[in-house]
Amino acid sequence: MIEYEFYFRDERTGCKFLGKLQEKRKYPNRITYKSLVNWGRKLIDPNADIKNLFFVQVKKDNNTGKTYRTNPPFRA
Repeated sequence: MIEYEFYFRDERTGCKFLGKLQEKRKYPNRITYKSLVNWGRKLIDPNADIKNLFFVQVKKDNNTGKTYRTNPPFRA
């Protein structure tokens, strides 16, 4: 299963984990960068600097529950 972990970079406190989005779409090729960033905006204050938002695509092993990074982080 593909998941996205969202983080917010703060100069004072470092990177803060915001939340995780499990991809449940039947056709994962319909996922767009813009749709992911819009979901990430819902997790933070709308007035926050969106340049400090980033997400990491991970793959969750359904047997063990462990997650593995499949790609480098994406910055908004």
